[in-house]
Amino acid sequence: MKQINKDFILNIGRLFSGNLAASAIMFISMPLISRLYSPVDFGQASYFISIASVVAAASSLRYDASIVVAENQKMAMVMAINSVLICLGISLFFWALTSFLQIYNNRLLTPIAHILYLLPIIIFLTGSIQIIFSVLTRDKSFGSIAFFNISKTMVQQGYRVFSALIGNPSGFSLIIALAIGQGASLVLFFSRLKNSFCKSLSDRITARDLIFGLKRYKAFPFFSSWSYMFNLLGMQLPVLFIGYFFDIKEAGYYAMAAVLLSFPKPLAGAISQVLYQRAAEAQKYGDLKDFIQEIYRRLVLYSGFPFFIVVFYGRPLYGFIFGPQWEQAGFYSQIVAPLFWIVFCTSPLGSLYNIQERQKENSIFVSGRLILQFGGLAIGCFLNDIWISLFLYAAIGIVFRCASVFWIMTKIGIHLSDSLSWILKSLCFSLIPLISWRASRLYFDVPVIIDILVFGLILVLFYFITIWKDSSARNSLRYCLPLSFFRKMKDQALK
Repeated sequence: MKQINKDFILNIGRLFSGNLAASAIMFISMPLISRLYSPVDFGQASYFISIASVVAAASSLRYDASIVVAENQKMAMVMAINSVLICLGISLFFWALTSFLQIYNNRLLTPIAHILYLLPIIIFLTGSIQIIFSVLTRDKSFGSIAFFNISKTMVQQGYRVFSALIGNPSGFSLIIALAIGQGASLVLFFSRLKNSFCKSLSDRITARDLIFGLKRYKAFPFFSSWSYMFNLLGMQLPVLFIGYFFDIKEAGYYAMAAVLLSFPKPLAGAISQVLYQRAAEAQKYGDLKDFIQEIYRRLVLYSGFPFFIVVFYGRPLYGFIFGPQWEQAGFYSQIVAPLFWIVFCTSPLGSLYNIQERQKENSIFVSGRLILQFGGLAIGCFLNDIWISLFLYAAIGIVFRCASVFWIMTKIGIHLSDSLSWILKSLCFSLIPLISWRASRLYFDVPVIIDILVFGLILVLFYFITIWKDSSARNSLRYCLPLSFFRKMKDQALK
């Protein structure tokens, strides 16, 4: 397959356009929010959200992922019901657990002890949205996902600004805004899917069907749930380690560093959700290799330059965008930016393990990476040096994530040399202009705004040239850019 299926490109366009709008709202509001809230507020909120997101990752034991690959619509609905019941049960369990933990003074929970009661609420909301996302992904309702991402972000960021302006900026406000945004989107999701759930009742789904579904997809809780949770835990480890061993303020700096580096995440998320559904079909028709090879090539080639801008100029960029008090966050971003680049390139391909039903092998990679990253962070903490902690954490993450994706791609026929060659090409495209500009600055000083303008010009030229040569990418832009797109997306979402 020399060209990626047109529907795949259009589905990414639908989902990415909505996700990009949501991230744009987040990014535009962050310079204001970063000046209304302190690093301590961000540290407290990020510490709480790190714990909640890790638990929520396995709140349905990853049975929600089975909804996409279920062999028929009835089985998909069976797994959706199973996922909801499990999510509710785990949320109630953590409600009881947090009630018990509040009695004791646990150092791990000290920074968030006064808001611990919000943990089961966030777990349930996050888990429920994951389930509904899987249902919508199976139905190819990517416009709905995009529309609700925008709605959630608008509500969340609006509340954060409002709360600060009325004189209540705190970590609690940042967290409660997340819950309100998720709750609002969940209400909209329910109105969109209530007819499907009502229809499932007429299909006479019985307890025997539910038990059969749990057994049929038992690999998801036994392997996928742990690997998915460990995968997220690996991304949240720096916040937890820094907040526990160093200072909650330093955790806030790292959390802000991740904000800018996560800006391309909507595109990775869009590709991941669409790719999961499309790759499951490609597996059936025998063209999975060509499809994945083309996706991987584009992911690696198009994405390197923005991340390496942060590697070279993270500190002044953060000070300029978020305010002088956040320059330390820019320093942390310079250390971990290569890891975020690799995560962006490889995370969409993680669904290959589910499609190939190799969850066991994936859990081995994820567990090994988590253990070694834990050790790397611990070494830095023992030496009382955050720089060493983050450097070891990033280096180990890069090696293991590349190894994991390269291994699964060899199983579908993509050679290791091909995988490595595209990374080397991307490094050349990214580093040559950056090193050249950095070398020229040895002879004259320029303001940060000039750096930003130069990099912006290089970015525009780079993407113009690469996209102009890519007909399917041009077609996706033609679909995404018209103003009528968001109206069509809204109509599809509320249909």
